[in-house]
Amino acid sequence: MEGLIDKFDPDAFMSGLEGDDNTDEESRRKAKEGFYLSHCLPSVQQIVQRLRTVRQEYEENYVSLERAEQRYRLNKVYLLTNGWPSFVDELRIALLEDGWEAVFGTPDMESGDLTRQEKGVNVAIDMALAEKAEVFVGNGVSYSLHLD
Repeated sequence: MEGLIDKFDPDAFMSGLEGDDNTDEESRRKAKEGFYLSHCLPSVQQIVQRLRTVRQEYEENYVSLERAEQRYRLNKVYLLTNGWPSFVDELRIALLEDGWEAVFGTPDMESGDLTRQEKGVNVAIDMALAEKAEVFVGNGVSYSLHLD
């Protein structure tokens, strides 16, 4: 999509592999699988690294108009996820260790004392928070992975 900084372009990735005569079919398949998984189901460390990079780029490039000497700081993360609680807990700990001041997410909403009606709109709340975010980072493709 035009205007997005991070683009998921499997065709460009695959054309780069096809030009390499030294790469066998199994190596190509593993490279393709790794490429897709890093975009649809990244590891905790991949997420931490990506958010660290986003934070650094943001702080280097966006300056407050009111106070030119003071740079904006990203310091809170909201995780929109349906990931397993153990994965979310591991990610939360890793992000806090990486210097984020607060890490919240969908599981925090779901674990509360929500009424049945409130549980029915928690996805809308997630989307509203994402829409208002200073920066949004999302995965590139659906979890449904076909590597034919």
